[in-house]
Amino acid sequence: MYGFKKWALMAIIAIKLSANQDSIEKQGDITVQSKPQIKTFSLFYVKIPYEATQKNEKILQYFPLIYKKAQLLNPPLNDTTQPTYQDSLNPKSLLPIEEWRGNYVMEVYNFASMYDANFIKAETKAHVSFRVPIVRNFIDSGGSLYFAFTNVFFFQFLNEKASSPVRDSDLSPEFLWVWPLNIDFLGGKIQEFTTGWRHISNGEVGDRSRGTDRWIFKLIWTSGKFGVDLEFFMPTRYYSENIDIYKYLGIGDIKIFFRHKKHLLDCTIKGLFRINYSYMQYSSFELGYTYKLNPYFGIYTQYFVGYADVLYEYNRFAHRIGIGIRSIL
Repeated sequence: MYGFKKWALMAIIAIKLSANQDSIEKQGDITVQSKPQIKTFSLFYVKIPYEATQKNEKILQYFPLIYKKAQLLNPPLNDTTQPTYQDSLNPKSLLPIEEWRGNYVMEVYNFASMYDANFIKAETKAHVSFRVPIVRNFIDSGGSLYFAFTNVFFFQFLNEKASSPVRDSDLSPEFLWVWPLNIDFLGGKIQEFTTGWRHISNGEVGDRSRGTDRWIFKLIWTSGKFGVDLEFFMPTRYYSENIDIYKYLGIGDIKIFFRHKKHLLDCTIKGLFRINYSYMQYSSFELGYTYKLNPYFGIYTQYFVGYADVLYEYNRFAHRIGIGIRSIL
């Protein structure tokens, strides 16, 4: 009886091993077990099996958020199965979220008078800006469609008498068409061309409401440690609350930047390009310096003088200096 049970158990094990044989594959010298051929769909990612077809890979690579998530959930078995695709411009990020117009938080002091007597001159300025690729090779153009978002706000953190209010805040969503380039020009290279729609608003209503819509054109040129960021914009909508805003904003900005080891220097002239240069006195100047503490953060100082650092006071002269922390992803 004991011998019969022993042979029966061995037979059951043999049958199970045989049934599982189809799910065992050879990859070079490594034996791996395939995952079930089940596809799961959700709003944010597509779960694909290890043995994804070339067709699936080609479709997914046009949608970076979906593709990146799928690769994290189902990594390729070896380098030969990894398809080539245009990765995020920021290779450090797990998801293709890229810095756009700077991320920092700092304490500032205003030399100019405040527009409200309840506000104090010392306050916190925060600037958050990022962009995310939505579709690669958009309509077979070679460029990528991005969504970008920027938020800048001034927080009266030390103003306990007025309950520490956020005195001003600007929101700026954008849809951008970005082409990575590598064109030799004037001893350097034109790295990127961007065009798209940008909305800027302070989110207020009534007398405090401020806003503008514009179409932008942007070129980035670099040569070694130096670079130039040129941006031109064309107003697409005027708001009655600030009908004269482009007298202060102009039609274009220029930023010159320098990068050397732990030192980052940025000099921006806003409103440099204008249709009517009789309003040149309403331009602004911003100087920023970052000392890198590590590959991700640095000590940041900023000096600003001019107009339109924030929408609500676009037509009021501002003069401030600040120090804080900046992200340098």
